[in-house]
Amino acid sequence: MTTKTLKLNFRNHQELLEFLEQLAPLTSKYKSIRKMVSKNRRLEIQIDTTLDDAHAAINAIKNVYSITRPKPETKSIPLPLLLANLQASANLPLNLLEELAEITGQKLELKGQIIKTNIDLKTLQNMAKNLAEIYSEAVTLPLTPHARRIITLYAYLNHQTPRQALNDLASKKLLKQNKQKRWALTKPYQQALQSLKKINKNMPNN
Repeated sequence: MTTKTLKLNFRNHQELLEFLEQLAPLTSKYKSIRKMVSKNRRLEIQIDTTLDDAHAAINAIKNVYSITRPKPETKSIPLPLLLANLQASANLPLNLLEELAEITGQKLELKGQIIKTNIDLKTLQNMAKNLAEIYSEAVTLPLTPHARRIITLYAYLNHQTPRQALNDLASKKLLKQNKQKRWALTKPYQQALQSLKKINKNMPNN
């Protein structure tokens, strides 16, 4: 049996109980839903991917999750507060944070010196720090600017180095070397972002 684990987070125990109540009919409808384990405000659901209804079960669970879980509140974070104590952040294109949030299904919008987001400050600072470090390392590779951005996002999402991300994306035919021996995207940038969305959606923990 090959399984995929869906990991869902909740803000409080009541929210988790309400979700489980809505989930109950699905456990009898889809045989591929094998096991559920709850830890504090986290729920892990194991899906048997060898069964025919696995894909439908995953979509049904995600739909219930998106409907029953209230949307996080949007907060305003001053940009200088985000960038405080981030040494590498000066080299980071800040709209990469917007693109990362979009890929992961979070909300983040830059409005001048204010960030509108549903991500807490500490998490956002860690995201910016890690993304900036990866981007700075990617600068040392022979990449076009757009390729560097995509590699930075992919490396962050997959906990890889830029070199590992380059090798992965080249094998997936998203990168190729141009006449100047620099790695470039094989499709327009926005299409490459959509490809990253699909890749991230199909990752085991998403």
